[in-house]
Amino acid sequence: MINMRSARVDEVILAFLQAEIDSPTMRGSIVTAGLAHIRADRGQLVDRADLSNPQQNYVRQWLLGYARGYGLNQYLFTSFPSDTAWRLFTVIPPELESFKYANDQGWTEPSGPTRLVAAGVKNVEQIQAGEKVENVAGIATRLRGGDRFPPLIAVQCAGAADVVLMEGHTRATAYVLTGLPDVIEVFIGTSERMWDWVFI
Repeated sequence: MINMRSARVDEVILAFLQAEIDSPTMRGSIVTAGLAHIRADRGQLVDRADLSNPQQNYVRQWLLGYARGYGLNQYLFTSFPSDTAWRLFTVIPPELESFKYANDQGWTEPSGPTRLVAAGVKNVEQIQAGEKVENVAGIATRLRGGDRFPPLIAVQCAGAADVVLMEGHTRATAYVLTGLPDVIEVFIGTSERMWDWVFI
């Protein structure tokens, strides 16, 4: 894992929205609904975002709050520490095997008590519901076709070794499954209070 540089929270918010807006899950429809609610242009705010534009950054913060509870102490961001410092890293697929899934039932079932991505990859075909298997298989097919995706988003308690995924569980599983691409970007947020986050 290579520490590339510090990252602004606005970059992380944009990565969230870029990853989730086309998601086949309900999250994608919520982001799209949020854009429609404020009559905002997807291309300007998400696809061709200008991170130097404060107004755009503000709207994207609102949109992530609407979709995922950012800044509202709700949903995914319940008890998420406000002092989180972000950095951009690059990893190779085998390194993702030691990342943990968030402590959420949907991903703890296939990965068991370890919550390791490696365990999820090993057991993904055993998921009875099938939805995650199809999603992982779909991402894997796109990776083999040359598609690339926004950075993963993960967190770490300051001084701890474990890295816990926050966004990108399906992609991380597909990356390990396929070994593609060779280098993967991931934003990692750290805080001494990360233990407070409900999904750690």
